[in-house]
Parts: sequence; structure tokens; C-alpha cells
Amino acid sequence: MSFYTSLSGLQASQTEMSTISHNLANVSTNGFKKSRTEFADVMASSVSMSPTQMIGSGTVVKAIRQQFGQGGSIQSTNALDMMISGEGFFAVKPDPNSAKVAFTRNGGFSVDANRFVTDSNGGHLQVYPVDGSGTVVATGLDSTINLRLPATSGTPAASQAVTLAVNLSANASIPNGVPSPTSAVKLGVNLPNTATLPKDHASFNPTTNPYKFDRANPASYNSTSTTAVYDQAGKAVTVTNYYVRDTAAAGAGTTSDWLVYSFAGNEELALDGQPAGPVKLSFDPAGTMVAPTTPSVFGGFTPAGQTTRQPISIDFTAGTVQSSQAFGKISETQNGRPAGGTIFNAANPYKFDRFNPATYNNSSQTTVYDAVGNAMTMTNYYVRDTASSGAGTSSDWLVYSFVGDKALEVGTKTDPVKLTFDSNGSLTSPTNPIAFDAFTPAGSTAAQQMTLDFGSQTTQLGQPFAKKAETQDGRAVGQLEGVSVGEDGIVRASFSNGDNQALGKIVLANFSNPSGLRQLGSSYWASTGVSGEARLGEAGANGFGNLMSGAVERSNVDITEELVGLIAAQRNFQANAKSLETSSQISQTIFNMRT
Repeated sequence: MSFYTSLSGLQASQTEMSTISHNLANVSTNGFKKSRTEFADVMASSVSMSPTQMIGSGTVVKAIRQQFGQGGSIQSTNALDMMISGEGFFAVKPDPNSAKVAFTRNGGFSVDANRFVTDSNGGHLQVYPVDGSGTVVATGLDSTINLRLPATSGTPAASQAVTLAVNLSANASIPNGVPSPTSAVKLGVNLPNTATLPKDHASFNPTTNPYKFDRANPASYNSTSTTAVYDQAGKAVTVTNYYVRDTAAAGAGTTSDWLVYSFAGNEELALDGQPAGPVKLSFDPAGTMVAPTTPSVFGGFTPAGQTTRQPISIDFTAGTVQSSQAFGKISETQNGRPAGGTIFNAANPYKFDRFNPATYNNSSQTTVYDAVGNAMTMTNYYVRDTASSGAGTSSDWLVYSFVGDKALEVGTKTDPVKLTFDSNGSLTSPTNPIAFDAFTPAGSTAAQQMTLDFGSQTTQLGQPFAKKAETQDGRAVGQLEGVSVGEDGIVRASFSNGDNQALGKIVLANFSNPSGLRQLGSSYWASTGVSGEARLGEAGANGFGNLMSGAVERSNVDITEELVGLIAAQRNFQANAKSLETSSQISQTIFNMRT
């Protein structure tokens, strides 16, 4: 009897070592759950046997019980790598056309050739169907669907209305290549209200060294600004303004005065009909300039190398203020144009040519779409036609519009659209969108018509050319660009046209007794009568763990614990083997006995 008792111990210890070896072999298997061998003693008895005389008959493996403790996590950059932190299983279909569902803790998913989301075994991830807002529309295991990423999104639409806002530089020249002398300068500066009076400087003395402006003596003025202007030959001339605070406000209702000495090169400018001297700027207590109210017209200057005097005016009313801020230039424009570039004349008449940058000032590009969603480039070329000659006068620009290589027409003519600005730089014409004739884009068979609206935000200011805003109502078919999984389990796909589409909600399953699940291999489990039927839910709900995207659950095998268990199982095996050997020796002794 003891022989078979020891044999049962050997078999049990061998089973335990096999279980531990299986655990160790899967220490790197994602989603793997370790198992534990449980034993029970065996007793053979009868009703007549005294309880104090009962001898056991060995051991038996009662169960190999799975341990569903949480495994560690591996971070990933794949949004479809998911991990359940807590209870629950992913539902997958090994065969997408079958009703059979398996369950797994391995959340390492990817996209196959048919855009289905699958695991490394080819199992298709199951999700609840959702509407456009991400609300689940059907529940139950029979209602789940295979998660599939769409290749495209949306319906294409041809561009019909384009809105565009740009700033066209007020300093831009007319592209004819001919230089133009500067006759008008607009200048806005900030003059600090804390500035001292140079005449009170310690270096001046009313008796021995009375105050006198001298541009070579920085103590005789507060600040300077320079502006590049152009003579008749297109050569640059520097206009320097020296600002001298003359009086400070003495109280409420009183003004503060500044004197401005202006030089063109080394020649001091004089107001028309007056000797050389400064212009007086007066400010009220709020810092608003109250005088002068019109541009300061000077008698002109003679540029170096020339004999003809060049008239010029400086308009300080264009934004000059007195405030607590430091001195600084706020704005600056001038209407001259330098020499250089292609010169158009009778022998070489001007003609717009989009391939010749000398024939236009600036250009802008806008992406539009044809009827099937193909992207096209709408290019607008801006040509300054006339410049403002002073207050109350306008300035015109011509706009040539192309889609691809096709010139857009208005009334069957390819004449440019004219934009007119007032002297403040505001667009006064056109006031309505420009309606182009229908055209057929290259590679398309459907004609389309477009409008272009420059709106009220298009301006002509002293800043460089810039595109300020643009919109268009066309639409391309969106190409899949990315996928994300939220903490709520909603899978969303993003597309190149800006669409964001909810594809489904991750299904989680749980069981009354997870240890009763049948292991299928490949980190799959199936429900049994011992485990109970699958109870479905969603991430974060009662009885289900949280969902983490960009992470995968590792095996929950602890190598140290398993190695210690393996040593114990080996010891038990050796002990039972020794017991078996002893039983064999006793039997042999009995066999050798003689009467």
C-alpha cells in the first residue's frame, strides 16, 4: 500500500513542477495568467474502521487553478495597444464569420490588410455599434461587430465660395520699374510723458552756455527717428527727425509741447515759406495730439547730386501720441519707390505675366476642390495700379485669379478684378463677392462656378503683405490619418478633411468565476458552466476595470516566486521517491526471507 501512496506523491509533485514550468515558460507572454496546483489527501475507510486507525492512501491533484491577478504594463506608441486595469476581458472572434467568441487579456491589437483590428492570432476585436455621437445603439454579445477602420470619410463637394482677407502694403510700388520720388511721409510715434526738458539739462547755463538745439549734441534733444525716402533717381535719402520736449503740462487742461527738427540727409527742412526751424506738436493731458491737424508741408530739399528741389510733407497726425510708454515708432509709410528691377517703357510695354514676378507685387494661394474632391490651387496675383496722392484720394490694386493654369473670367473676360482703397487703407470696392464664370478644372468633366469675397478685413496698411484669413466651402474625401481609443472605450478615427468619426465602443466581458474559464491557448479563454456566462459591460462601469490606450498587460508570473515553488516541488518529488525506494527495499527483504 505504501508503494502506491508514494507513487501518488510522485505524480502530484510532477504535476506541480509541470505547472510551474508552464508559468515560467510564459513569463513574457502578454496577458498570460499563472496557474497554481492544489492538492487533496486521499482516505480509504469503512464504517467499521476506527477513526483512530485510519491511514491515508496518498494525494490527488484537486485542481490547477488560474490566478487572475493584475499583470504589469508595457508602454507603447500604438493607440490600439490596450490594457484593462482591473477586472474584465476583451472579446474577440477567431473567425469573423462565426458566432464563437473567445476572451483575452492580451490587448496588443493592430490593423490587418482588410483594415480590421485584430490581435496577433488574427482574432477580430469586438465592439458595440455606436451612432455619430458615440452613443451605443445595441448591446449584447450577438450585437457586437468586428472593429474595422474606414479608409475614407465624407462626401466630396466642389468649392463654390472663397473668402479671403489680405493686407496689401501701402508702401508697395507700381510694378513698372520706374523710380518715383517721395513726396509724402506718414509717421506715428509715441513720445513719453515722463521725458525731461533738454533745456533744463545740467550742461546748459542761461548765462555761460544757453540752450540751443544741435543735432551733434545728444543732450539738446530727447529722441530721434529715421525714415528712408527716395529721390527722383530712386536713390535712398534718410530723413531724420529730432524730438525735443519744449514744455510739460502744468496741470489739468494744459498742453505739453514738443519740437521736431527734420533733416533730409544733412539739409534741415523748413516749412513752406518759412525759415528752417522745428514743427511744434501739442498734446492734451490725455496724450492726444491737438496740433498740428494737417500734414506739415516743407519747402523741399535738394538731394545729393541733383539740382532740382524735391517737395516733401510729413504727416505727424497718423497716430502720434504722448503716453507713459517709452519712445517708439508706431507706424510709417512713404509714397516713393526705389530704382531697380525691370523697367517697362514704350520699347518694353508693361503686361501682366504670372511667370514674371516683376509684373506683380504679391501672390497668395488657397486650396480649393473640384466636384470629386481633388485638391486644386487657386492663386491670386496682386498688382498695384495707382497710389494715393494724399488725403481723400484712393489707391487701386488689380487681382488676377487662376485655378491651376486656368485664368478665371468675369463676363467671359480675363480682365483683373479691381480693388479700391480709401486714404485710410479701407477697402471701398468691390462691396460684394466677385462671381467668376463657370469653368471646368483640369482632369474633371464637371463645370463649377466660384465666388471670391475679399470682405471688410482686406486692408491697405503700412505693414508688409500678409494673408490674414481665408475660408472655402469645398470638401475633399477624407483619408484616414489616425485612430484613438478614449478612456470610455470609444474608438475614433480622424481623417485628412477634419472629420472625426466614432467607430464603436470596446466590449468588456467578466465572469462570476473567472477561474472556471477554459484555457484555449494563445492567451484565449472560453466560458464554461463553471465560469458562468459572460457578463458584458464597458470600461469604468461597475464590475469592470479601466481601459488604458498605449499600454499592454504583461504576464502576472513572478519569477522569484515560481523558482521557490519549483525548489519545493523538487524536494517533495525527491522525498516521495525516497519513500518509494524504502517501500521497494522492504518488499525485497520480505521476498528474500526463508522459512
